[in-house]
Amino acid sequence: MHRRVDNILQERHLTTKWLYERVGMTKEGWSNMVKAGSMKVGVLLKVAEALQLDVADLFTDEPASALSEPALGYQPKPRYLEQRVDE
Repeated sequence: MHRRVDNILQERHLTTKWLYERVGMTKEGWSNMVKAGSMKVGVLLKVAEALQLDVADLFTDEPASALSEPALGYQPKPRYLEQRVDE
């Protein structure tokens, strides 16, 4: 599951930090969860909400681009300083 989330983040040009902050976790908490290889249902629901996906989309092998589209107005934050400065 974590690999799936990482793929979605990469395709949408989002960072892991962006995600764990959206779900209300710390870097250490997220890291421990990944090392344990599990995710609590509450966190799973928050991840799906943050990524604007159905929970089922986190369990499929479909490319992230084939998943449900983010809501209008969704703008991923630039990952790199150069991109942020340009804005």
